[in-house]
Amino acid sequence: MLTSNSPIRCSGYDFILFRRMIVAAAFAAGLFAWQTLPADAQRPVQQQAEPEEESEIDEVELTAKHIDAFIATQKEVTPITAKLSGDAQPSKQMMTQLEAIAKKNGFKDFDEFGDVGATIGMVFGGIDPQSKKFDPQELIKREIAAVNADTKISPAEKKTILQDLQQAAAMTPKLKYPGNADLVAKNYDRLKPVLEQQ
Repeated sequence: MLTSNSPIRCSGYDFILFRRMIVAAAFAAGLFAWQTLPADAQRPVQQQAEPEEESEIDEVELTAKHIDAFIATQKEVTPITAKLSGDAQPSKQMMTQLEAIAKKNGFKDFDEFGDVGATIGMVFGGIDPQSKKFDPQELIKREIAAVNADTKISPAEKKTILQDLQQAAAMTPKLKYPGNADLVAKNYDRLKPVLEQQ
């Protein structure tokens, strides 16, 4: 999973949100930093600037039930995971608690919650907040224009941000299930506070 200690804010968009989408980063800022996702969905937290690697998730075909269960589970999970600092590992007791919350809300286990959450996060990151359309390429183009126009960003930082955005544009994943975009867009306003609360 890719996260950052200090997200770069550019215009009205959160640059880190794009990066999360592009590398199939997890939803909820750091929730899976301690690698609770299944092996094919894991990605360690990136603390320093390291070479980017494309990370893939096993995209889930979302249903309305998934959205409801995710929102309910995430609201209960956040106060628990917020107690973890840095890259601290959850205790066995904490993992048992997280598993129980996921199952109570209709997931088979916490891993399924993770797969659904990662899918939602990936799709959410590519939705235009105004039009509610899934168009990651257009969002990245706008972000590039905003960065180019921002005189407060130093030339060196601007160069790095633009390189990252160009890489993001080249790596934008195609959705395996296009219907996921419609479902997440329809629930955008419900998901936004849950995904951004951390």
